[in-house]
Amino acid sequence: MNRKFLTIVALSSVLLGLGTALYAKDTGRIPVPIFTEAGVQAGITYNSTTGLYTYGYTITNPAANTGEIWNIDIDIRLPRGGKALSSEGLTMPRGTKTRTFDEVLSIRRNPEEMVPVGIRAPLGWNGGLGNRGIAGFSSGDAPNILPGETKGGFELISRGLPAIREIEIEP
Repeated sequence: MNRKFLTIVALSSVLLGLGTALYAKDTGRIPVPIFTEAGVQAGITYNSTTGLYTYGYTITNPAANTGEIWNIDIDIRLPRGGKALSSEGLTMPRGTKTRTFDEVLSIRRNPEEMVPVGIRAPLGWNGGLGNRGIAGFSSGDAPNILPGETKGGFELISRGLPAIREIEIEP
């Protein structure tokens, strides 16, 4: 009888341990990725023929992080007293489609006044506008930016002069 008891106890321990592992996974008790910093390098070019500025961004996810970067948002709210600029010819990628700034702005629930921008993104990444007055990039069908990787090709195109802006990176 002691032998059966030990077998049942041993089997119960294995099942209890398995249940705990499944429970931890199902309830989000898996270790949270570490994301302490990211690098952003920015550059600006001006095309005097078109009158457009191109703001290019390169994002670095340091190897010390374990979280991936999937979303990048840049503040494009029109500053107080800022001049309204033309959005003519400014487009952004969304999946396999290209939409104009005005088309994307028109579907926002509460469109704030924004500096009109066009967006160019790396292959597979999407560009769009957010309700908080932001232009953003999201990984879409493309891989996220993994720890230890650097990815460039994130661009905003605008008739607006350079200004210091906030950027938010989401792991």
